[in-house]
Amino acid sequence: MKYLFIIPSLKSGGAERVMATLANDFVQRGDVVEFILFSSEERFFYLNKKIKVEELNLMPDRTTPMRLALTVPIVEGKRFLKIVRLIEEIAPDVVLSFCNTANIFNSLQKIWFNRNITAVISERSDPEKYGGFLQWCCKHLFTKADALICQTAHVAEYYRKYNGNCYVLPNPVHMDSLPNTIVKNKEKYFAAVGRLTYEKNFDMLIRAFAEFNKYYCGYKLKIYGEGILKEELKALIRKLNLEKCVELRGNKEHVMKHINDASCLVLSSRIEGFPNVLVEAMCSGIPVISTNLETGAAGELIQEGENGYIVPIGDEKALCESLIKIVEEADLEKMAINNYRMREKYNENAVVEQWHFVFHEIINR
Repeated sequence: MKYLFIIPSLKSGGAERVMATLANDFVQRGDVVEFILFSSEERFFYLNKKIKVEELNLMPDRTTPMRLALTVPIVEGKRFLKIVRLIEEIAPDVVLSFCNTANIFNSLQKIWFNRNITAVISERSDPEKYGGFLQWCCKHLFTKADALICQTAHVAEYYRKYNGNCYVLPNPVHMDSLPNTIVKNKEKYFAAVGRLTYEKNFDMLIRAFAEFNKYYCGYKLKIYGEGILKEELKALIRKLNLEKCVELRGNKEHVMKHINDASCLVLSSRIEGFPNVLVEAMCSGIPVISTNLETGAAGELIQEGENGYIVPIGDEKALCESLIKIVEEADLEKMAINNYRMREKYNENAVVEQWHFVFHEIINR
């Protein structure tokens, strides 16, 4: 089978990690995989040397807001036409796209140009949170692809309302990036992992921890990641006098190996598709607390009190109460064991096998 994968970049991120994992595994199985990337940004994820990568290197002029507004339509038009030409040259059996702009291009090339090539869209977020234009794309473009791969049943149900041919597939977890052993006796700190952006809502987590710290001052909060809100979060930490117990630790390769002795991992996000960091933490044997994501992901992964806790999105008080439960009520050893067992379901081999099966089913139906 010959695949063409389209994604804006392979910088650090959940969608990028999943696509790189799929590509490397497919090549090992004897398939041919090629990539189209929008830019030549430094790649965070390894790709097998057999994988050919085409970098479009078409970027808008960002020197002023006016130049950006004028050049974006031109650049996007050139990107789309170049993608169409590359698809015709490569002649893949399947074109798989991740992320919204790539999904729009994949849908349009299928509708207008390459009707005999199988187009598969992968929805990586919560479509109900999109604005007007993207909502229109979801209903009228993405559903014209041969298949939509969603990460949760809730998101698949959204697309089925518009006649989308949907499959629900989890993300594969690369076991080499996880600790080999489970730590049953946890240390006195909470961990969080993600980009320092609005969506991750780390400011709420810090404020909830500040309230928790009034009762249990011996604990720490360690946040791993980089992002545009780093200085704002530093200022909040100083304002709340938490410099000694809240740490911004930056990016770490194989971060789960650094935090597998944490009392729990906290996912405070406002918006997530299928949170890779949550699944990776659980497969590492780490108890978890997660916001009740509207994609339904947390509810599909967490059994209340058995392997973690779920709190409403943006509810600082509820998050603080769950941190207290971790200290006062939770059987952390039982939670760790229950979560560690999840690697049987989410390990790379098991999940990639599901992706392979679905692609063959789509092509042969």
